[in-house]
Amino acid sequence: MMTAINGAMLAAGSSLAGLILVKVTVVAALGLAAAWLARRSRAAVRHALLAVTFGATLVLPIASTVAAPIQVTVPVAEGSRAAWPLVVNTTAPIPPVTAEADGARVTPVSPQQSSTFSLSALLLAGWIVGTAVFLVPVMTGLWQIRSLRRSGLRWLHGQSIAETLALDAGIHRRVEVLLHEAVPGPITCGVLRPAILLPRDAKTWTREDLSRAIVHELEHVRRGDSATRCLARAVCALYWFHPLVWVAWRKLALEAERSCDDAVLRRSEATAYADQLVGLAKRLPAAQKLLLLAMVNRSDLATRVGAVLDMRQQRGRAGMFSVAIACAAAVLLVTVLSPLMLVAAPQSQSADVPDWQTAAGGRMTFEVASVRPSKDFKLPNFDLSTGNAVAPGGRFFAGFPLLAYITFAYKLNQTEEQMRALLARAPKWVNTDYFEIDARAAGNPTKDQMRLMMQSLLADRFKLAVHFETSDVPVLALTLDKPGKLGPKLRPHSEGPPCPEFKGFDPASRPEPVKAGDVFPAQCDVTELSGAGGFLKVGSRNATMQLLAELVQVNGSMSGESDKPVVDKTGLKGTFDYTIEYSGRIGPLPPGVDAPPPGPQGTSFLQAVRQQLGLKLESSRAPIRTIVIDHVEEPSQN
Repeated sequence: MMTAINGAMLAAGSSLAGLILVKVTVVAALGLAAAWLARRSRAAVRHALLAVTFGATLVLPIASTVAAPIQVTVPVAEGSRAAWPLVVNTTAPIPPVTAEADGARVTPVSPQQSSTFSLSALLLAGWIVGTAVFLVPVMTGLWQIRSLRRSGLRWLHGQSIAETLALDAGIHRRVEVLLHEAVPGPITCGVLRPAILLPRDAKTWTREDLSRAIVHELEHVRRGDSATRCLARAVCALYWFHPLVWVAWRKLALEAERSCDDAVLRRSEATAYADQLVGLAKRLPAAQKLLLLAMVNRSDLATRVGAVLDMRQQRGRAGMFSVAIACAAAVLLVTVLSPLMLVAAPQSQSADVPDWQTAAGGRMTFEVASVRPSKDFKLPNFDLSTGNAVAPGGRFFAGFPLLAYITFAYKLNQTEEQMRALLARAPKWVNTDYFEIDARAAGNPTKDQMRLMMQSLLADRFKLAVHFETSDVPVLALTLDKPGKLGPKLRPHSEGPPCPEFKGFDPASRPEPVKAGDVFPAQCDVTELSGAGGFLKVGSRNATMQLLAELVQVNGSMSGESDKPVVDKTGLKGTFDYTIEYSGRIGPLPPGVDAPPPGPQGTSFLQAVRQQLGLKLESSRAPIRTIVIDHVEEPSQN
């Protein structure tokens, strides 16, 4: 359950808009919880709590944009998903998007130019359109207020009563009293120049009924409920799809009316006032929804009458101390929440981590690391594509372009098409210049711990800054070729001895030269390649279909047969054992590796997947999460 919640939080927090929604949800939930805990207190106290809640939700987007970010790690369970290597295509022309000045490479990144359909952009557009639609009633209500006020008739008798009652309520500014035939009951309007609108037949009301109505509306004026209600309704329009915001709005409107009811009960008998509320409600058309601050509406009548007749209910104003405490709590909440950013942290990273690895601001770092420019490729001392092992002593050694290190550090699984989109916002040297990295970590770090340390190294030495985006893009769906039938080389995983631990592949440590056909030790959750060119074989034991889909994506891209992401649509659950044999070559042969004997001719990788595993690829669309480089610099010399 917690894993699902953490995953949902990280998914929402992958963008600024999603992160703001997470924070608004927290603020709204806390505001509603505070109002519930104060249910035995005065209505004015609950109204103050809800009012500052709306104020916090209004300020949060601005504060989150300008505040310096503070990362908060969210624990996520380490699954069986493996990260496949990004295809580093140094031969394909990729137009540079940054200029060079004075012989130095410019590191600022230009905006991404991509025609790819973006699901996040569509959702943002829907949010903006919805906000505009929900603002229409607010603007209509303001226009209605202005129209009614301009056409109302002044009532001198009511004005004299209101002036006397206003002094008793502590109001020292003029409040106009107007009569209007279009209003069914008392209504308050205006902020700087407040006014009370009464129906035409208010002239026939008893002095007691008239006094109670005016006292109720004067309390709205004293409290500034017109402004509070308008701003809160604007917040509802901004978060029009958020249920907690609408719940808070209904409670805010109710508590405002109950606070004014309490002011009336300080000088009136409860049953008489309850009868008046019921009588005014009967005057309202059943389907009418007032946009103004009306004294009575049908939706909350029962709750208000019950509260009026409840002798145990505390009454009175909130008091300066209570309002100050509520405002201080809201300011503190916004200050704490606005800079927070959610970052995934695999649970395995906390096991057996030396103290020095988490000393630098909570980040995992190498004990010592060297970064130097290199003229050519250098074979790593472990499998860079999976990071399953390092040499004794926690050593990391390799010579690759920076893009390959980013691939390893962030467990990327991207197609050539996605890689081009990534490079469109980065300097060209990220994919062409080689860098030798020699780093050491104490203890026996796991593969995910090594990735976290590499992220820290890239941020420190290359000033790398990245973020993730989700876009709805064309994909290939991996499906069964024949319903209910598997291929001869795809079998459900059977029980047996545990898979041996992979110790890495370091040619320098082998007593004899590497020969064609050497096979890496079998893995439980990671597929390895055997054969360097000509005849190739891939296989895995105890692998999920998701892992197989990733293998098909990477090898299909390497073989030039596909450049789209591959998603699992087989519907097969559990884990499987499989092997795939096909013709092809992955890059140049490493030094000392002989070419393998020729394999079966004419069998491409995707053909082998269909013939041997009984799976095929179909065109589809799906949301895909990709990484975007925001900033990068060439490393400083050691």
